[in-house]
This record gives sequence, C-alpha cells and structure tokens, in this order.
Amino acid sequence: MTRCALRFLSFLEKNRRSVFGKKKVTGPSVSVIMPTYNKAEYLRLTLTGFDMQTYTSFEIVIVDDGSTDHTRDVIESFAGIFNIRALHQPNMGRSASRNAALDAATGHIWVFNDDDRIPDADFLQAHVTCLNDTPNAISIGSKQEVITIFDPMMRLLWDQNIRDFVRRNPTFLNRHRE
Repeated sequence: MTRCALRFLSFLEKNRRSVFGKKKVTGPSVSVIMPTYNKAEYLRLTLTGFDMQTYTSFEIVIVDDGSTDHTRDVIESFAGIFNIRALHQPNMGRSASRNAALDAATGHIWVFNDDDRIPDADFLQAHVTCLNDTPNAISIGSKQEVITIFDPMMRLLWDQNIRDFVRRNPTFLNRHRE
C-alpha cells in the first residue's frame, strides 16, 4: 500500500466521527493538492481558474518540485488573492510532491488537481456537495476536453477550444499577468 493510501486511511480513522457521522459537514475546508514542475504558464491558467471558484473555503497547497522556469514568480503573483501555500523542494517526483503537500494540508477534504488542469467555476463546490450528500463517497473527476497542447518550450498552442473558452470568460487572461 502506498504512503499516500496509508496516510489517507490513518486520517479517516482519526476523523471517523466527523467524516462518516450522520451529521452533514457544513462548510468543510478543502485542501487542493497540486504538484508542479516547469509548467509556469499552465499553472497561471490553472490558478486563475481557482480564483473563479464559487466555493471559497479552500487552500491550495502547491509543491514546486525543483522547477527551473518562472514557476515561483507565478505562485507569488497569486499571494493574497486566495489562500495559497507554496512549498519548494529539489526535484523528487510527482508522488513525493503530493506527499509533501498532504503533510502541509489543513483541509478536511483533499482534492488533487494537476498544474495543467483548469477547473470549472463550480469544481470545488461539486466535490463538497457530493461529500455532504454522501459522506462515504469518494469523488473522482476527469478532464472534459483538451484546450491546449503541451510544447516543451511551454508555449500554449491556441486552438478553437481555447479561443472559445477565453471568449466565454473575457477577464480570464487579464488577471495575474506579470
């Protein structure tokens, strides 16, 4: 069993009453766990998506896994906009980054989100609603559509989907520019 799975089971055991009790949890705080490595521009888009969340009781725990691009600057540009906690470590891999983020997380609900997955505005609310309605549930999501293509030089290749997304959300790219 992985370290993450063991930690999760330990958490459930310690918090059995609050997590699995008959009483619904009202307003749980959410910890978004996000490892990142050299994807500064995608991270900017992803964090902007979290800035638009309808559910606001959350923190984002980002672990910069030894990035050599301007990831640190992107993270710092969001300081004070919402509760963001940044950890920086030498490159140890995605699993080690997630474990470090779990160690630092303070929320009652953990949501794992990659640094290149832009959330819909109701992304966190959907997780919280699901867990309030069914406390024993495990919520799993997946991407709905690809709006960019990864290029090793970190350039976003615009296609019709991303143009449509920006058109539907006109302030999206104007936020948090360096």
